[in-house]
Amino acid sequence: MICLSRSLVGIYLLKCILCEGLCGERRHVIGTLGGDVILRVDGTGIMGDITWFISGNHFATTDPGGHINIRDNQYNGKLYGLAGGSLNITELDMVDQGIYTASTLRNTSTKEELCAQVYDLRIYRMLSEDDIHIEHNVTSMEPCSMTFTCTVNRSDVNVTWSSSVGSDINVTDYVLYVSAPDPKMIYTCTAQNHISTSSNSVTPWEY
Repeated sequence: MICLSRSLVGIYLLKCILCEGLCGERRHVIGTLGGDVILRVDGTGIMGDITWFISGNHFATTDPGGHINIRDNQYNGKLYGLAGGSLNITELDMVDQGIYTASTLRNTSTKEELCAQVYDLRIYRMLSEDDIHIEHNVTSMEPCSMTFTCTVNRSDVNVTWSSSVGSDINVTDYVLYVSAPDPKMIYTCTAQNHISTSSNSVTPWEY
Protein backbone atom coordinates (compact mmCIF):
# COMPACT_ATOMS: atom_id res chain seq x y z
CA MET A 1 0.00 0.00 0.00
CA ILE A 2 2.86 2.37 0.81
CA CYS A 3 4.51 1.69 -2.58
CA LEU A 4 1.20 2.31 -4.32
CA SER A 5 0.75 5.61 -2.47
CA ARG A 6 4.22 6.76 -3.46
CA SER A 7 3.53 5.88 -7.09
CA LEU A 8 0.31 7.88 -7.02
CA VAL A 9 2.15 10.85 -5.50
CA GLY A 10 4.77 10.62 -8.26
CA ILE A 11 2.08 10.55 -10.95
CA TYR A 12 0.34 13.51 -9.34
CA LEU A 13 3.55 15.54 -9.20
CA LEU A 14 4.34 14.76 -12.84
CA LYS A 15 0.85 15.90 -13.88
CA CYS A 16 1.34 19.08 -11.86
CA ILE A 17 4.61 19.75 -13.68
CA LEU A 18 2.78 19.51 -16.97
CA CYS A 19 -0.02 21.86 -15.91
CA GLU A 20 1.78 24.38 -13.67
CA GLY A 21 3.99 27.25 -14.76
CA LEU A 22 7.76 27.33 -14.85
CA CYS A 23 9.87 28.75 -12.02
CA GLY A 24 11.96 30.51 -14.68
CA GLU A 25 13.43 30.14 -18.13
CA ARG A 26 14.89 26.79 -19.18
CA ARG A 27 18.51 26.57 -18.08
CA HIS A 28 21.14 25.19 -20.45
CA VAL A 29 23.82 23.33 -18.49
CA ILE A 30 27.11 22.04 -19.91
CA GLY A 31 28.93 19.06 -18.38
CA THR A 32 32.21 17.26 -19.07
CA LEU A 33 32.28 13.49 -19.52
CA GLY A 34 33.59 11.98 -16.27
CA GLY A 35 33.20 15.26 -14.39
CA ASP A 36 30.40 16.66 -12.30
CA VAL A 37 27.75 19.34 -12.64
CA ILE A 38 25.39 21.24 -10.37
CA LEU A 39 21.72 21.84 -11.19
CA ARG A 40 21.15 24.96 -9.13
CA VAL A 41 17.81 25.73 -7.53
CA ASP A 42 16.71 29.26 -6.73
CA GLY A 43 15.87 28.92 -3.04
CA THR A 44 13.69 32.05 -2.90
CA GLY A 45 10.31 31.19 -1.40
CA ILE A 46 10.76 27.41 -1.46
CA MET A 47 8.37 25.75 0.97
CA GLY A 48 9.56 22.18 1.09
CA ASP A 49 11.14 19.38 -0.88
CA ILE A 50 12.29 19.59 -4.50
CA THR A 51 11.19 16.65 -6.63
CA TRP A 52 13.55 15.71 -9.48
CA PHE A 53 12.40 14.08 -12.73
CA ILE A 54 14.05 12.95 -15.95
CA SER A 55 11.95 11.40 -18.74
CA GLY A 56 9.07 11.02 -16.30
CA ASN A 57 11.24 9.17 -13.77
CA HIS A 58 11.11 10.61 -10.24
CA PHE A 59 14.70 9.67 -9.40
CA ALA A 60 15.48 11.88 -6.38
CA THR A 61 14.16 14.37 -3.86
CA THR A 62 16.19 17.13 -2.21
CA ASP A 63 15.38 19.73 0.43
CA PRO A 64 16.70 23.21 1.27
CA GLY A 65 18.79 21.73 4.09
CA GLY A 66 21.00 19.81 1.64
CA HIS A 67 19.53 16.36 2.29
CA ILE A 68 18.74 13.97 -0.54
CA ASN A 69 16.58 10.89 -1.00
CA ILE A 70 17.70 8.82 -4.02
CA ARG A 71 14.73 6.85 -5.34
CA ASP A 72 16.42 5.18 -8.32
CA ASN A 73 19.26 2.77 -7.45
CA GLN A 74 21.17 3.51 -10.65
CA TYR A 75 22.01 6.94 -9.21
CA ASN A 76 23.46 5.62 -5.94
CA GLY A 77 26.89 7.12 -5.30
CA LYS A 78 26.63 9.85 -7.95
CA LEU A 79 23.98 12.23 -6.58
CA TYR A 80 24.43 14.69 -3.73
CA GLY A 81 22.13 17.29 -2.24
CA LEU A 82 23.40 20.82 -1.69
CA ALA A 83 22.23 23.71 0.46
CA GLY A 84 19.12 25.30 -1.00
CA GLY A 85 18.01 22.05 -2.62
CA SER A 86 20.40 22.11 -5.58
CA LEU A 87 21.49 18.79 -7.08
CA ASN A 88 25.10 17.72 -7.68
CA ILE A 89 25.54 14.98 -10.33
CA THR A 90 29.00 13.37 -10.37
CA GLU A 91 30.87 10.92 -12.66
CA LEU A 92 28.90 12.15 -15.67
CA ASP A 93 28.21 9.66 -18.44
CA MET A 94 26.55 10.28 -21.79
CA VAL A 95 23.40 8.56 -20.50
CA ASP A 96 23.04 11.41 -17.96
CA GLN A 97 22.39 13.86 -20.78
CA GLY A 98 18.79 15.02 -21.05
CA ILE A 99 16.01 17.27 -19.76
CA TYR A 100 15.74 17.48 -15.96
CA THR A 101 12.82 18.99 -14.09
CA ALA A 102 12.78 20.19 -10.47
CA SER A 103 9.26 20.60 -9.07
CA THR A 104 8.72 22.54 -5.87
CA LEU A 105 6.11 24.49 -3.93
CA ARG A 106 7.03 28.18 -3.90
CA ASN A 107 5.60 31.05 -1.89
CA THR A 108 5.30 34.18 -4.03
CA SER A 109 4.15 37.64 -3.00
CA THR A 110 0.56 36.75 -3.87
CA LYS A 111 0.11 33.00 -3.38
CA GLU A 112 1.61 29.56 -2.95
CA GLU A 113 2.09 27.66 -6.19
CA LEU A 114 3.74 24.55 -7.57
CA CYS A 115 6.27 25.41 -10.25
CA ALA A 116 8.91 23.57 -12.26
CA GLN A 117 12.47 24.51 -13.13
CA VAL A 118 13.72 22.85 -16.32
CA TYR A 119 17.37 22.06 -17.06
CA ASP A 120 18.76 21.00 -20.44
CA LEU A 121 21.96 19.09 -19.60
CA ARG A 122 24.41 18.50 -22.45
CA ILE A 123 27.60 16.47 -21.92
CA TYR A 124 30.76 16.76 -24.01
CA ARG A 125 34.07 14.92 -24.23
CA MET A 126 37.36 16.80 -23.91
CA LEU A 127 39.01 17.16 -27.31
CA SER A 128 42.62 16.09 -27.91
CA GLU A 129 45.09 16.27 -30.81
CA ASP A 130 44.43 12.59 -31.48
CA ASP A 131 40.81 13.46 -32.37
CA ILE A 132 41.94 15.60 -35.32
CA HIS A 133 43.07 13.91 -38.53
CA ILE A 134 44.55 15.68 -41.57
CA GLU A 135 44.73 13.87 -44.92
CA HIS A 136 46.61 15.29 -47.91
CA ASN A 137 46.25 14.86 -51.65
CA VAL A 138 48.67 16.24 -54.27
CA THR A 139 46.54 17.49 -57.17
CA SER A 140 49.29 18.94 -59.36
CA MET A 141 53.09 18.73 -59.54
CA GLU A 142 53.72 21.80 -61.73
CA PRO A 143 52.88 24.09 -60.11
CA CYS A 144 52.71 22.17 -56.86
CA SER A 145 49.13 22.12 -55.62
CA MET A 146 47.51 20.02 -52.92
CA THR A 147 44.52 19.71 -50.64
CA PHE A 148 44.33 18.96 -46.93
CA THR A 149 41.13 17.57 -45.41
CA CYS A 150 40.57 17.96 -41.68
CA THR A 151 38.24 15.49 -39.95
CA VAL A 152 37.35 15.23 -36.26
CA ASN A 153 36.03 12.02 -34.72
CA ARG A 154 33.73 13.87 -32.35
CA SER A 155 30.26 15.32 -32.85
CA ASP A 156 29.11 18.88 -32.10
CA VAL A 157 32.45 20.53 -32.94
CA ASN A 158 33.38 23.68 -34.84
CA VAL A 159 36.32 23.18 -37.23
CA THR A 160 38.47 26.03 -38.61
CA TRP A 161 41.73 26.41 -40.57
CA SER A 162 44.36 29.10 -39.98
CA SER A 163 47.87 29.92 -41.23
CA SER A 164 51.03 30.70 -39.27
CA VAL A 165 51.20 34.22 -40.69
CA GLY A 166 47.48 35.01 -40.53
CA SER A 167 47.14 35.37 -44.29
CA ASP A 168 44.01 34.60 -46.28
CA ILE A 169 43.50 30.90 -46.98
CA ASN A 170 41.35 28.94 -49.43
CA VAL A 171 39.00 26.64 -47.49
CA THR A 172 35.76 24.90 -48.48
CA ASP A 173 33.94 22.46 -46.18
CA TYR A 174 37.00 21.73 -43.99
CA VAL A 175 39.19 21.22 -47.10
CA LEU A 176 42.26 23.48 -47.40
CA TYR A 177 43.59 24.25 -50.91
CA VAL A 178 47.29 25.14 -51.18
CA SER A 179 49.26 26.10 -54.31
CA ALA A 180 53.01 26.78 -54.53
CA PRO A 181 53.51 26.37 -50.77
CA ASP A 182 55.95 28.50 -48.83
CA PRO A 183 58.58 26.25 -47.13
CA LYS A 184 57.97 27.98 -43.80
CA MET A 185 54.16 28.14 -43.95
CA ILE A 186 52.28 26.11 -41.34
CA TYR A 187 48.54 25.53 -41.47
CA THR A 188 46.56 24.57 -38.38
CA CYS A 189 43.21 22.81 -38.11
CA THR A 190 41.43 23.69 -34.86
CA ALA A 191 38.45 21.87 -33.37
CA GLN A 192 36.34 23.41 -30.61
CA ASN A 193 33.33 22.30 -28.60
CA HIS A 194 31.63 23.84 -25.56
CA ILE A 195 34.30 22.72 -23.10
CA SER A 196 37.62 22.42 -24.93
CA THR A 197 39.80 23.35 -27.90
CA SER A 198 42.47 21.28 -29.65
CA SER A 199 44.45 21.55 -32.87
CA ASN A 200 46.74 19.75 -35.30
CA SER A 201 49.14 21.35 -37.79
CA VAL A 202 50.68 20.55 -41.17
CA THR A 203 53.52 22.00 -43.27
CA PRO A 204 52.62 21.54 -46.98
CA TRP A 205 56.25 21.90 -48.11
CA GLU A 206 56.98 18.51 -46.50
CA TYR A 207 54.83 16.84 -49.19
